Amino acid sequence: MAKHMDRHYCGKCHMTLRLDPATVKAAQEAYKKKMAEKKAAEAAAAAAAAEAKKGKDSKKGKKKWKIHNLIYNLLLWNQIYIMS
Repeated sequence: MAKHMDRHYCGKCHMTLRLDPATVKAAQEAYKKKMAEKKAAEAAAAAAAAEAKKGKDSKKGKKKWKIHNLIYNLLLWNQIYIMS
């Protein structure tokens, strides 16, 4: 059977069973509440992951760029020294 919001449908015998509106409304409210909780949990997890990543990457990035700038400056000074 296929389960829809307001009915169940059987593909084999083509029978449709309708649900009462109170059951449909209760199911929709429960679904909305569950999705809101899930979205809040995902947002909290994403914020925690971003904070953890920010702490790790900020140190690595600074160190990486310091080394990169050092090498670039050495190469630049060597070229200037060779040209003069």
